Amino acid sequence: WAPEVQRVGDRYFLYYVNVMTGGADAEIGNKDIAVVGSANPLDFRGGRSTILLDGDYAFIDPSPFVDPSDDQAYLLYKFRGEFGTGSLVRIRPMSGPRAFNGESTRLVHSDDVPNSFNIVEHPMMIRRGGMYFFLFSAGNGADSTYRIAYMTGDRPTGPFTRLTTLFRSDADLSGDPSRSVIAPGAPSIVRDGAGADWMVYRQKSTLTDTFAERQVCIDAIDIQPARRRIVGEATKGRRLPAPTPR
Repeated sequence: WAPEVQRVGDRYFLYYVNVMTGGADAEIGNKDIAVVGSANPLDFRGGRSTILLDGDYAFIDPSPFVDPSDDQAYLLYKFRGEFGTGSLVRIRPMSGPRAFNGESTRLVHSDDVPNSFNIVEHPMMIRRGGMYFFLFSAGNGADSTYRIAYMTGDRPTGPFTRLTTLFRSDADLSGDPSRSVIAPGAPSIVRDGAGADWMVYRQKSTLTDTFAERQVCIDAIDIQPARRRIVGEATKGRRLPAPTPR
């Protein structure tokens, strides 16, 4: 699960999670991060897979990032160890799409985030105006505590500070679920044909306590590096202007 595709030259690399059997903790499971390459971004079948992160616990949510200031590549990912010990997001430099080059650095632990319910996950990073924005999901993905947060820093390995919640569930969820923002998470920032920034993410479609019943959403955001902030509003069930096609 949790795939991301990165283009390197004339090839494409799909980073994904292998869900394995066994593991040291039945509640956590055994999950590895792997990568497979292809000349066709629509078809990775038959490609050579490389296991990047392997262990008895869970490595998930791979997110490649290339620093535009020096073209250094990194991989962000979530690690979760023994059940009840929380989770963390780490970043590790890469020498190429299939190999690391150096040790990993901790960016955030669930203990650093109030009301995280031991969960920080789905990381991504973007650089604007010399400022690095590190985004992630926090909270219980099965209920309305789930949300998108971010921190800012001066380099990809941190330190990152100024923890801010960008998208959260509506304060009043007694109305129509089809028009209520419920558990926004899994941030991904894209630019449209006019150069405007948009957040592609997920929400829950109901208030049922479940990891299912999700839908993909998109909302406009404004990244303001001089003020070290991102401005935006999560919406649902409203007719709004669409991204400009490329």
